[in-house]
Amino acid sequence: MMHAATCYGFFANRRRRALFLLPTAQHVRSARTERAEIVRELARGLAALGAVLAWGTLFLLLAG
Repeated sequence: MMHAATCYGFFANRRRRALFLLPTAQHVRSARTERAEIVRELARGLAALGAVLAWGTLFLLLAG
């Protein structure tokens, strides 16, 4: 009963789409898309590094 209660909502709303790839299939990506993802990840990394540096500076000023 518990299994049916937790999974029924997922299976009831699941739709099959003919002539489309399954969501788990790997799609071929263009080099442009890959470069955009790399740039996005680098920007996120720099933003995270900046946030860590800002928090560290704040803690040093407060401890000062």
